[in-house]
Amino acid sequence: MRICMFNNLFPPIKSGSSHFSYKLSRMLAERGHEVTVVAAKIAGTTAHEEREGLDIYRLPCIMMPQLEIAHKFKYFSYTFTPGNLRRLVKLCQEKRFDVLHQHGQIFDTSLSSAYLAGKFGIPLLTTIHTPVRHTVPLYSKILTFLDKTVVKHLIIRHAQLLIAPDQTVVDNINERYQHSWVEEIPYGVDRLDASPERGLEVRRKYNLGDRPVILSLGHVHNLRDRCDLIAAMPEIIKKIPNVHLLIVGDIYTQKPVEMVNDLGIKAHVTFTGGIPHEEIGAYLAASTIEAAWSRAAPGLGIAAMEAMLFGRAVVSSIGTDAFGKDTLGKDILQPGENIMLIDRDSIPSIAAAITKLLCEPDFRQRMEKNAHDLIEKYFSWENVTNKMENIYQKLIEKYPRT
Repeated sequence: MRICMFNNLFPPIKSGSSHFSYKLSRMLAERGHEVTVVAAKIAGTTAHEEREGLDIYRLPCIMMPQLEIAHKFKYFSYTFTPGNLRRLVKLCQEKRFDVLHQHGQIFDTSLSSAYLAGKFGIPLLTTIHTPVRHTVPLYSKILTFLDKTVVKHLIIRHAQLLIAPDQTVVDNINERYQHSWVEEIPYGVDRLDASPERGLEVRRKYNLGDRPVILSLGHVHNLRDRCDLIAAMPEIIKKIPNVHLLIVGDIYTQKPVEMVNDLGIKAHVTFTGGIPHEEIGAYLAASTIEAAWSRAAPGLGIAAMEAMLFGRAVVSSIGTDAFGKDTLGKDILQPGENIMLIDRDSIPSIAAAITKLLCEPDFRQRMEKNAHDLIEKYFSWENVTNKMENIYQKLIEKYPRT
């Protein structure tokens, strides 16, 4: 198949959808498919390159300001220009793609992929990586209105198929877009191997010694600001005086930093900033457990799933039906067995869950094994790529290129 992937975000940009589109593209290329990637050209990247079996085109763009309504995300770019459209039309004429795969409905390559799908009669599918949400009520109302009107009309209705990584996104699609064809295909999860020695290097870097370490992976922004986790730290410190919280990710809001200072717990919390994806394994090796969740858009996320595959007990806030059911009709996620679930609006709930994991090693080790086995069984990249290939084939057969 000749496949074109669209995503404003692509490595070296660090984000969940960037990594997912990159890894899926590589897996498909390794299976013999012809994969082209269209992304935004940020500073330090080239307009065109061929590597790892991928043909990558990066579009000249204008970087947008870091706005509060966009969670101060620093990689929002504008690529939807006449010049770029001409480049993409020429690319489609040369490559004669069988299918277009758009990643994300909130970036403007989604406008380009919708235009090209209509112009050339190429089937288009869109993966909805993130529901459009905000913690500020006014911004939430504005974004919800735009999502249900502008995004739905200009982007969603042009895709014959929507892909959702979990039940949370399926519910969001049903609520806002009412699309006729939705498939749930989970994220693939990378095996992040790291030796104990690399974990010790991380512990030495941050002077952690042999303390219990709560690792919290993911960029720090309004939807995942860690303020509720930080608020629970004084209660956790009472039970475990030498505990340390290590927050890994780019910082887009200063609220949690200020909260740490106000609570007087700087000795127990470290903000590392962003790190390359290939270093996450070392941080997992240095950790005791992993804990992170989104305040307004519940979901597990790739980082937590990578932690589970690595063999770390994970604390999160997510519905038990988020990953569906097994062959016996039982929810795949089982609280207290393969994941620790908390009420993100309850500080006592957060503190109790983390304290139990840190204070009961036998309980924690059983959960670590179960979590690893769950991810290995249901979320391997081989499994995810098989499902995506089948979906492409169904889409092409149902909507052949005109």
